[in-house]
Amino acid sequence: MSNINQMPVDVAALRSHTQSFMNFVHFVKHDFAFQPTKGHHLTCVNFSDIRERTDDFISSLIVTTCNWVFSRANQDRILAERNIQYQNPAMAGASLMQDVAKKFRRGEPQGQFGELLLFNFLQHFFGAVPLLRKMSLTTNPALERNGADAIHYMHENGANKLYLGESKCYESKYKFRDAFKASLDSIKTTFDSIDRELDLYLPDEFVDPQLLGIAKAYKANTLQNIHFELVCIIVYQEHKNFTFQSENQIKSDILKIVTSRCGGIQSADFASVTHLLPRLNYIVFPSWALSELLDKFSKMLGTT
Repeated sequence: MSNINQMPVDVAALRSHTQSFMNFVHFVKHDFAFQPTKGHHLTCVNFSDIRERTDDFISSLIVTTCNWVFSRANQDRILAERNIQYQNPAMAGASLMQDVAKKFRRGEPQGQFGELLLFNFLQHFFGAVPLLRKMSLTTNPALERNGADAIHYMHENGANKLYLGESKCYESKYKFRDAFKASLDSIKTTFDSIDRELDLYLPDEFVDPQLLGIAKAYKANTLQNIHFELVCIIVYQEHKNFTFQSENQIKSDILKIVTSRCGGIQSADFASVTHLLPRLNYIVFPSWALSELLDKFSKMLGTT
């Protein structure tokens, strides 16, 4: 029997710094009166008074791309090969960012924007760190990009928690329910195929080296006290307007708008995931100018 539970990984040491980015995210945990009944997260670009901090939101999000693409161990390896030391942070950061930009598909910002948000939110809201990093798949034509948008890990209260994440990003108006239903279908597929996915990627560089033992123990069914959590992020174009009266008023209006939007989800929409309902967690991210937000993301990243 595996001794994974007796010697848990130090997850906190693997967790990326997210606070600088989260300073530009407004978020609130709220019961939106749909299934399952518990707190889910509303997120959006943060405000300073009546000014939306879009540029700072995007630039701080892009800073997190390096930790999304490369584990700390792989960052160390790359910099060592180039004889660059962390003591020169400007040179180290510039060198790694050149590689990061190559991993992004040009002209397709929606999926990667949502997946990058998911990477940060899984760590900040749930404390879970990446078990599998798949950005290399997006630009490698020899490899098929499928499966979960995120697979993260957390050891908590004796449980080995696996967080499976899916992202849906819809630019069209009036598509919130479509995006929500698509996220449920995707997360069910992800849950059903997790064993095959780990079979596909375990031999390669996609598993974080410090978590390889966790992944292998799961595959061998020797990892004890496994607990799955399923996380869906829905990024969508909102068209109901809020009042530019004050920061508090804006945020209150946004909560009402999203609560109303979530009220349109029907019980029938959950039919395919009834057995998974207790494990579902939703992160809703409305934008009132999503196309412009994605365009800024591409331009700042240099992938337009």
